[in-house]
Amino acid sequence: MTDTISVKQLANQAGTDPRTLRRILRSQFPREAKGKAYEWQHDDPQIELILKAVKNHKAQTKAENYKAEKPEVKAVPKPVAKQTKSEKKGA
Repeated sequence: MTDTISVKQLANQAGTDPRTLRRILRSQFPREAKGKAYEWQHDDPQIELILKAVKNHKAQTKAENYKAEKPEVKAVPKPVAKQTKSEKKGA
């Protein structure tokens, strides 16, 4: 058995789930041999690049969520005081 790192192990190391990691891998690190499992050797320099990509993805997602959750503030007109019957007669 070779000593390799799987997607699940790398996702745990990056602090994300395997599904999100695979999505990042497909978009930023395309493979030559499709259909094979993702795996890396412990000394593979690509691991550091992947961890940075996950970190950037988290920061970008967090910023997008913050923008989406920020409520829009609108000006509310000042309520007009209602006049009573006696005020209307006196005017």
